[in-house]
Amino acid sequence: MARETVIPSVSVEVVKEVVPPSPAATGIVAILGTTEKGPLLKPTRIGRFPEFIEEFGVGSAYSMPEAKQALQNGAKELVIVRLGDREKNKASGSREFIELASKVPSPEKVLKLEARAEGIWGNEIEVKVSESKSKVTGTYKIDLFYQSEEPLETFDNVTMHPGNPRYLVSIINSESKLVTAEDFTGKFPSLMDKSKTLSGGTNGVKSSIKLEGKIGGKGNPIPMIVIKSKEIGKSGDDIQITVESVSNDSADSTDMKKITVSLNTAMIAHEVSLNPSPAENYILEKWKDSQLIEVELCPFGKCA
Repeated sequence: MARETVIPSVSVEVVKEVVPPSPAATGIVAILGTTEKGPLLKPTRIGRFPEFIEEFGVGSAYSMPEAKQALQNGAKELVIVRLGDREKNKASGSREFIELASKVPSPEKVLKLEARAEGIWGNEIEVKVSESKSKVTGTYKIDLFYQSEEPLETFDNVTMHPGNPRYLVSIINSESKLVTAEDFTGKFPSLMDKSKTLSGGTNGVKSSIKLEGKIGGKGNPIPMIVIKSKEIGKSGDDIQITVESVSNDSADSTDMKKITVSLNTAMIAHEVSLNPSPAENYILEKWKDSQLIEVELCPFGKCA
């Protein structure tokens, strides 16, 4: 600390303050989740956020916000894995959407807006249709909201005429980071007094239960039985499963179990066996056409 006298009774003091350095990039962060596009189940290395957007799409900034947060907080590199079924070339989960209707001359669905990426994040997207500020006949304004009372995106002076440079579908599909648009009829949806929310998005998780133990008549350990809901999302949480012994005079009765699946007021039950023969009693055969569940056997309790 330096001190210098300038005039009697007055001095100047110089204080050096050390400015903390910006956090250095350290470490590699792996993130698994849903993105707008990109390879399924293939680890992809990303070093900068623009690379992430280019590889996985602009909508991924919202479906996977952890990517930007990690890079801003010092991560040197990201390893991104987009979840899904590689064989079916289908991403996990489902995308939120809303179908807007026109009241002229009669109610009909005219426009579909869909979140750019799968996942529940899109359930927070809201849309509002109103008159264009330009007041030009045949033009309208679309406001998109996301986690805010103020619109995140606004598309004004748009029309539903495909040949027009302000064609709504072309504008949204090229400029919006939240949604894509699909035109059903060429008509504009009705004006709204308040915004409406997209719905139907899921993160790709199926409700499931694992059953294990010794239930054979001979006391032999059985493969683990994994029962999953067919539908992705919270709806599977309401499915109830019960397993009961079957008592009859059959020699193989002790190998039979009754599995009952119920959802709300619907109920279905099958008496099944883990023995592939006869095929009509085999657990995988009995439940293969179920609309509610899918069944998997895992030898020695290990599933692929």
